[in-house]
Amino acid sequence: NKDSQQQQPAKTETVNAPATESQTLAAFFAQSRETDLKRSPMAQSYLGIKWDYDKWGDFSEANAGETRALMETRLTQASEFDVTKLSDPEKLSLSIYKVDLERKLANDQFRHHTYIMDQFSAWHTTVPSFLINIHRIENEEDAQAYISRLNKVAPLFDQVIEQLRIREKLGVMPPAWSYDQMMQAAANVVKGNPFSESPADSTIFADFKQKLDASELSNAEKSGLIADANTALLTSVKPAYEKLLQELGKQRLLTPEGDGVWR
Repeated sequence: NKDSQQQQPAKTETVNAPATESQTLAAFFAQSRETDLKRSPMAQSYLGIKWDYDKWGDFSEANAGETRALMETRLTQASEFDVTKLSDPEKLSLSIYKVDLERKLANDQFRHHTYIMDQFSAWHTTVPSFLINIHRIENEEDAQAYISRLNKVAPLFDQVIEQLRIREKLGVMPPAWSYDQMMQAAANVVKGNPFSESPADSTIFADFKQKLDASELSNAEKSGLIADANTALLTSVKPAYEKLLQELGKQRLLTPEGDGVWR
């Protein structure tokens, strides 16, 4: 009735207060970090995150262009904050963020003037060291992700070779003795079972088996996964390393004589 209707409390609308400049800045930083993580499966793995546990990442020239465009957008967005509404620590954080972007953008025009591979660290050693030290196997899904990464070594190395060839055209190549060490290290990765008849397993195969042995998977599951890893090593990893070794051997003959930037 009319009386009961009048006694009902009036409905109130909840109005969210607009975000402060400090809150907007914090969300901007958080979003930047999350976007970077989502674009880097390896960075995820270093942090123990398994969003893209079966991938290496995109190291193509096209992706480098996308990264530059993203940095340019972020720099524009960072310049739009009203610093008068920020605390001194927030102003400092924003200033450092902008300087970092400006330096990365300035350096990006010279991104082909660095070695994509050298004798100290490069993809030929990154693949085994990353799998051994970072990729944990706690269940079947983790093991399948390990195998997937093995199967993706071939396309990964294709991108590495693309970068090697870009630098070759620019004459940006390490000295010949560096190639000797890289080729020896790369050849060592594909030694042992299943790459050749040997009393010992290759480092990657041994690592995979050891991690499976430490898991709670059944013997049947372990056997099937080992067979899949064996196939991936032979059909993806081995030809990828052979292709990379061929490319390194070619560049070794082309690299200028001598050492140092004065070559």
